[in-house]
Amino acid sequence: MNDSTTPMPPPAGLAPNESARAEAVATGQPTELPAPVSTGPAEAGSTEPSAPPEPAAAPDLDPARLDADAVRTVLRMRQNGYPSYLVGGCVRDSLLGLKPKDYDIATGAHPNEVKSLFRNCRLIGRRFRLAQVYFKGGKILEVATFRKNPTELVEEASPASEPEAPPDATTQLAMAAIVGEEPVETPASGTGAVAVGALAPLVASEGPDPEQAEDAIASQVADEDDEEAADLLITHDNVFGTEVEDARRRDFTINGLFYDPATGKVIDYVRGLRDLAAREIRTIGDPEVRMREDPVRLLRAVRFASKLKFDIESRTYAAMEAAVEDLPRCSAPRLLEETFRLIRGGVSAPSLRL
Repeated sequence: MNDSTTPMPPPAGLAPNESARAEAVATGQPTELPAPVSTGPAEAGSTEPSAPPEPAAAPDLDPARLDADAVRTVLRMRQNGYPSYLVGGCVRDSLLGLKPKDYDIATGAHPNEVKSLFRNCRLIGRRFRLAQVYFKGGKILEVATFRKNPTELVEEASPASEPEAPPDATTQLAMAAIVGEEPVETPASGTGAVAVGALAPLVASEGPDPEQAEDAIASQVADEDDEEAADLLITHDNVFGTEVEDARRRDFTINGLFYDPATGKVIDYVRGLRDLAAREIRTIGDPEVRMREDPVRLLRAVRFASKLKFDIESRTYAAMEAAVEDLPRCSAPRLLEETFRLIRGGVSAPSLRL
């Protein structure tokens, strides 16, 4: 008898992997084989496990901690084609793990368009037009249209300098009479040359010297322009803009954050997340300009710093000190409201120390 065993061929009809496994067993080789490679989509009755889907990124804010009515309001406006976000203090407090006192919404829809979407809505305000959406239990959500800082319109309203048109014939004659030049011919109109002496009664009439009068008027206009440019106090705030402009017009960086419930992302146009991490109150833009635009902001800065236990950035604090003298120019109801918030907000002692 021959001791050597001849390996038996694998049975016919086996799948390639099964045939290779049977041949390995017959020859005494290891039976570890590579995983089968899929050559096409799995059949309907296939029991092979499919690769698990990649987990979706977690939202920046926990949806369970957000107000459901506020989220539904934002989503309804987005479904109707209006970009809308939760903004301001509700985003700030949610990121800090605090319970927001109220929820504000900013949208690309104009106030009347917001009202057309919600039957439980009314419009309020003169200086700052708002839409209020009412819910059961007395809950009110304020919806504001994206706005632009009115002080930014000054530069845009200034027309580009254009070359001056050449002076007409009458102006040329008057200028020649003032400086004592020779007569100037008028355009071809049949009148020919006009003597400078004919204009003498106009030039030498009683009254102030023309050059002195012109200088005085120019000086007065310049003083008025300088005074108007120096006065940055905002008296109206109904200039519509984009979402970026709306973020830039807000007072402090930590209040300029937007949240999109549809994507679960916090949108930061003003580096507010940086200042939240640093626990610092900082104005958006030049602190001196922002405080002069609305001196009530210095009271708000004190309230936020006391409530959140944040520090006030040095330039912002210096601008606050300089703007104290402008507080009497602000609306008395706004000053009273902000003072009550300081006193009744549970942070009156640290606020008064600041």
